[in-house]
Amino acid sequence: MDNKEKIKSVFNKFIKQHKLDIKLRFLVPKNYETSYGTFDVCKKILYYNIEYLKQKPECELMYYLFHELRHAMQYIYPQKFSSKIRNSLSYVIMYDGTCYKLVNNKWKTCKINLDSYAFVELYKSLPYELDANDFAYKQTIKMFDGIDEIQPIYKRFLPTVQVEYKDLKKVFKKVDDAINI
Repeated sequence: MDNKEKIKSVFNKFIKQHKLDIKLRFLVPKNYETSYGTFDVCKKILYYNIEYLKQKPECELMYYLFHELRHAMQYIYPQKFSSKIRNSLSYVIMYDGTCYKLVNNKWKTCKINLDSYAFVELYKSLPYELDANDFAYKQTIKMFDGIDEIQPIYKRFLPTVQVEYKDLKKVFKKVDDAINI
């Protein structure tokens, strides 16, 4: 079974098990060409960048799939998650300072100014990102029986210095102000 078929198989089993009514697409949206994948809550589509990941080992492919599947779970069943995760779900902070807020099932965008290093740490510290990384790590370890290659992938997505939630809320307020909410 090739990687694409393996991903489809794991995806289909997972969404059936977790009752997720979502689709899988291997062509990513514009501006996501260098991302591993993304879940679009508005369209209920998990975009998985198979072309960008084609040289990666199977365990790494599964890690990114489980990460995005966890995001689907967070958006579709928010009541199953902590208030920090639920409250942060409507905010996306990109590495370049572009920010998004989900308002009435549409993404509003803005740009805020901070040190560029801060954006990386902010993104990695978002409660839903921390949760998705923990979930992906645990699922991939189970699938590959504790394979050592997963640990460095997991650690790469952890913040060097985790931003406290109270400080994240200040950034969320800046985003709200920038898009006039």
